[in-house]
Amino acid sequence: MSDAPAAPVTENGALPATQDKVVEETPGFKVFAGNLAYSTTDEGLKAFFAPVQSDMYVTTCTN
Repeated sequence: MSDAPAAPVTENGALPATQDKVVEETPGFKVFAGNLAYSTTDEGLKAFFAPVQSDMYVTTCTN
């Protein structure tokens, strides 16, 4: 057996398309917190998640 890494293959067996442009994003992730009270505020969510992540952007969506 060869020690060479296997070539990437998609579900249909074809090789994946090459990506010419590399998109760089800032490190991090998005979290969706649902089923919150209507009285929930951006500041309240920031305070709740502060022990885990201090530098974050928070927005609440209401109908």
